Amino acid sequence: MSPAVTRILLRYAASALIAKGALAPEIGNAIAADPDVFQLLQIALGLLAAAVSEWWYYLAVKFGWAK
Repeated sequence: MSPAVTRILLRYAASALIAKGALAPEIGNAIAADPDVFQLLQIALGLLAAAVSEWWYYLAVKFGWAK
């Protein structure tokens, strides 16, 4: 995932948490701009993509889609 898309996702997530009152606006801005959080989110999204891929392959084998 490109850094720009990840940064946009962070901003939307922080905005949603601020709107629900779960975060103070200052903390939300810090999360959206923090490079460490950005890097952790990129790693987490990469792991999620790998897990979804493996899960899909497991289903393909189980249901006979993979030949």
